[in-house]
Amino acid sequence: MKYGLQLAMGAAVCGRQALQEVAALAEELEYDSILMGDHIVIPKRITTPWPYDEYVKGRPPYEVYTDMAVLDPFDTVAFLAAATQKVRLGLSVLIVPYRHPFDVARRVATIDVLSGGRFVLGVGVGWLEEEFRLLQIPFKERAQRTREYVAVMKALWTQEQPRFAGQFVELTEDVNVLPRPLQKPHPPIWVGGESLPALRRVVEFGDGWHIGLLTFDQLRPLREKLARLMEQAGRDFTQLKLTALTDPHRLSAADIRTYRDLGVSVLYMLPLSRDTEALLGHMRALEGQGGCVSRSSAGPLLGERGLLLTRREGFDCTQIWQRFSVHTDRQKADVRGASFELRLDAVTNLFLTAPGHDVIDQAVAAPVLEIGVLIPKGL
Repeated sequence: MKYGLQLAMGAAVCGRQALQEVAALAEELEYDSILMGDHIVIPKRITTPWPYDEYVKGRPPYEVYTDMAVLDPFDTVAFLAAATQKVRLGLSVLIVPYRHPFDVARRVATIDVLSGGRFVLGVGVGWLEEEFRLLQIPFKERAQRTREYVAVMKALWTQEQPRFAGQFVELTEDVNVLPRPLQKPHPPIWVGGESLPALRRVVEFGDGWHIGLLTFDQLRPLREKLARLMEQAGRDFTQLKLTALTDPHRLSAADIRTYRDLGVSVLYMLPLSRDTEALLGHMRALEGQGGCVSRSSAGPLLGERGLLLTRREGFDCTQIWQRFSVHTDRQKADVRGASFELRLDAVTNLFLTAPGHDVIDQAVAAPVLEIGVLIPKGL
């Protein structure tokens, strides 16, 4: 399981420097992705129930919506694309009914091209009824518009001469559909939402299910329901990417294990404070509790059995490991000149692997923030 950030339009990263710092740390810690939320106009008074009221125990964070800078998600993702090289970037979820699909299709394709094929498109129908009213979009049409707009965008991305005849969009003439997305046939589409209609949208056109702030008691039956719907539709549930949001203030090591056991491949922190330093601290702490760590910076500390490599000292692991042939009682593997991977299993067991080999060394990482691997003395 990997980690990511879901930024609520701004919050702790509503400025240029904060975005640069968060992006740089995400690259350093090899986070999977950074996603931006989406709203256009937010009323100062919200009466619509928050979708994740049970998770927050009846204390919805409406002030995050009403009192913070709301960054445009497409412009912000484009900024992040210029500031990064590896981390995936995207929207989750884009409230699809708010924008014409011709406009969104070109924006998505543009960022996918300029980012080198790193864009992810999360889609949802929206929940804030007051915002629909302000945008003069019928709230009751949001699901139908979403299905139709997604179909239009996929046609624009994949067809040479797209045609479409729907309730809200009609395309009966040739149009310039360039640029096309770099990813083929198009960037992955992750569907958000937990209602039965949302699960059906996952089955219909989703490459992934982006799970909101749910308790595990809520998540388990929904996951089982989605698996049944996928099977009934002839789709392989195991090929569906599962991603989930979590509150970094509430996350425990046991929670991480549970998300992993439920098949979540990327776990996203949803920071709702305005404290950038706190967010950076959560990112470092979360990376220390598990997930995938590959070709990471590391430094030597003397351990009982030899060298304890940690992520915190600023050395390149490849410079260390390429000097050694690693010997253990179980295996002998020469990793000189080869790439390698440090992988944290559960929370405490760290493994060193090399291409073509099983686990060649294993140790317990303690304390948690000093992720490392013990290798025998004398190397």
